[in-house]
Amino acid sequence: MELKCEARELTPEAGELVMRIESVEPVHWKITATMEAEELLALIKLAMKPKVVLWALRTLVRRPSRSKPVATPEKAMGRESPQR
Repeated sequence: MELKCEARELTPEAGELVMRIESVEPVHWKITATMEAEELLALIKLAMKPKVVLWALRTLVRRPSRSKPVATPEKAMGRESPQR
């Protein structure tokens, strides 16, 4: 099972970087994650990998739509109604 989350806040506090995250599916939780300087440096190094940078650039250029098409029950079950 995966949680669908949204970042809500990113602030430096008392020598740490604090990220507040809110999960929205399938449960609703408020999560706080903290990173010290060493952890932040490790995250930056991971984010600078060519594969990650290319993915980020493609994502920024394409700007995918946030809305997903709604499937009818017939389509979801593989039974489409005949066209008129």
